[in-house]
Parts: sequence; C-alpha cells; structure tokens
Amino acid sequence: MDKWDSHIDKAIRQAIEDGQMDNLPGAGKPLRLDNDPHTPDDVKMAYKILKDNDLAPDWMLTGRELAEREQKLRDQVQRAARAYQAGLTDADSAARIRAERAWNRAQQKLALDIARYNRDLATYNLKAPSGVARRPHFDLHAEIRRALLA
Repeated sequence: MDKWDSHIDKAIRQAIEDGQMDNLPGAGKPLRLDNDPHTPDDVKMAYKILKDNDLAPDWMLTGRELAEREQKLRDQVQRAARAYQAGLTDADSAARIRAERAWNRAQQKLALDIARYNRDLATYNLKAPSGVARRPHFDLHAEIRRALLA
C-alpha cells in the first residue's frame, strides 16, 4: 500500500508544482457542503438549523458517545486481561487464585457494562438514517481472546 500512497502523493505534488491545481473552480474558497444530495428533503431544514447553531443531530452525538464508550470498554478488557495474566505468572498459588477470582469478577462487570452498551448501540443503529453504516455489537468473548493473545 505504501508503494501506491507514495506514487499518488508524488503525482499530486508534481501537479501542484506544475500549477495544474491553480485554476480549479472554487480554488481558495471554503468548500460548500450545505447541500448534501444524500440528506432527505424532510430533514434538510432541521440539519441547517442545527449546523447554524453549531449543533449536531442526536444520532451523531450518540454515535460519538458510543465510540468513546467502546474504546473505554476495550481498554478495560485489556487492563483486566493483563492483570489476570500477571497474576497467573506469580509463583504463589494463593496469588493465582486471587487473580482467577478477580478475572471472573472483571468479566461479570464487563458483561453488564457491555450489555448496556449494546442496548444503547441497538437504539443508535435504529435512529441513524439510511446510508449511515450500522455499528456492530461489542463482542466480549472476541475482545477477551484478542486481549489474551496480545
């Protein structure tokens, strides 16, 4: 992929140096993104009002919040898995038992948090307009496998 990226970058730089980008329509002016042909007619006015007031539709705000929550859940799985693996390497059998218990408690808490997240995610997927990719549910078992193999 780097081979293509560098070739494309080189071609763009060469076009800029040759002045091929100087007289493009709208050069030096801000992009006009007000009229999105994919926005349904019945919500264009509402989106314009939101944009003019530096706001975003509810589904976008929810999507941002869900992305943050998803990352936090991934981080929690990673931390719990690292603590579990560190506890298993301890020579003391009591420490290994404590690590196992802590790991089980962490998985139970994560399962509850992820169930809430997935419920909110299902609502988001229903609210997001057509054309917006649906987000997959958080799979605790797949994340645990990734964390333990990392």
